[in-house]
Amino acid sequence: MHVVCVMSDVPSPGRNGGAMTCWGVVQALLRHGHRVTIVLLIAQRSYDSPAEQQPHLDELGRAGVEVVPISHAHPRARGTARVVLRPRMSDFYATTDCAAMVELQVRRLQPDVLFAYDFDAVAALQTVEDIPRLGALGSWNPVSKYGRWRHATPRTLTPAYARATVRLLRYVKEYPFMIQLARSCDRVGHFAAHHAAWLREHGAPRCQYYRTPLIDPVSDTWLARRRAARRPTQRPRILMPGRLRATLTLAGLYLFVREILPRLESRLGADGFEVHIVGKDVLPASLAAALQRPSIRLRGFVDDMDAEFLAADVLLVPNPIPFSLRVRILAGFAYGCCVVAHDANAVGTPELVHGQNVLLANSGAGLADMVGEALADRRLREQLGRQARATYEQAFAVDTAGTAITRELETLARAPVSQAEPVVEFKG
Repeated sequence: MHVVCVMSDVPSPGRNGGAMTCWGVVQALLRHGHRVTIVLLIAQRSYDSPAEQQPHLDELGRAGVEVVPISHAHPRARGTARVVLRPRMSDFYATTDCAAMVELQVRRLQPDVLFAYDFDAVAALQTVEDIPRLGALGSWNPVSKYGRWRHATPRTLTPAYARATVRLLRYVKEYPFMIQLARSCDRVGHFAAHHAAWLREHGAPRCQYYRTPLIDPVSDTWLARRRAARRPTQRPRILMPGRLRATLTLAGLYLFVREILPRLESRLGADGFEVHIVGKDVLPASLAAALQRPSIRLRGFVDDMDAEFLAADVLLVPNPIPFSLRVRILAGFAYGCCVVAHDANAVGTPELVHGQNVLLANSGAGLADMVGEALADRRLREQLGRQARATYEQAFAVDTAGTAITRELETLARAPVSQAEPVVEFKG
């Protein structure tokens, strides 16, 4: 079968959560012998430069995947009063403006089925009604904006705080469009269990929970490579990866500075451990200054993340916002990491079980204590790492999670085109 995948991220095995998810889906389709074409929706202002994207585009080409780029502007949510009183889909999904171009390419490509990753991709397909499509959703902008306002924006009367507060009023109006887009798909799912449940309860009753398919970075060598990466004479290493300007990463870093780091230093000593903060972008100046401590290593962008995950004694994910899911946790599972995470991250991923494959806490103090407990007990770290790896293999590997999505697409391609559910009133 020929699958046209519509997405905003260039699929790659390690750039960000969305790109890694798309890469897993594409790899699953290729492994099952299907033809894949990508219609790539490119924002005029992108996080990644063309030079950064090109190696991944080349890799897709070598795999036989054609990529069709289509540019679009950013959302035009100008005028808070108008957006609050008379919102339009294009206020939130600029890809609606390139729907005609997307339809033109889809007609040319003549796919058997469409795979749309996230709301913006579904929005770009609104005029294509006669080709079955599966919508696989990953974002949740209203929660993200609330999280930035609540956790990652300094709560002082500054222009930045005022802008974040105003954005909350705008993005509450996005919910009805999210439901409308979910209902427009022949099959639909969300990669976070709690968001899938919300959509089912508020007007998209067929929405499923899709597990995130991730390529295996280390295969059956993971344990040997972890043991080879041990540094018995060096200080314990804590890894904190993520795009540094992203809302979720910032929220976790603020919690780390305010509550986790002081307690770790009190428990282990100011130079009794190392925290490696890894990721693209530049931190806000005040946060960077607060992280100038003997235990902190601000590494910036690191090309070889295999080495970082394998060398980490603990992977710490302190993000306190129950937003979607954290792909960095699932990546850590694939490497057999001992993961300590805020329990907000388990809301979207029910496979995270405290004491079995992860250590969870709901406060900065609790996270610091979990890190201290893990660093003091090698057997506990190894046990959690083994269970984490087993969870990855059973639930999130491409051959499991990716195959499940592939089977959905195969079934959809064989079935007659269904009629989208009628739009119903938003339930609040």
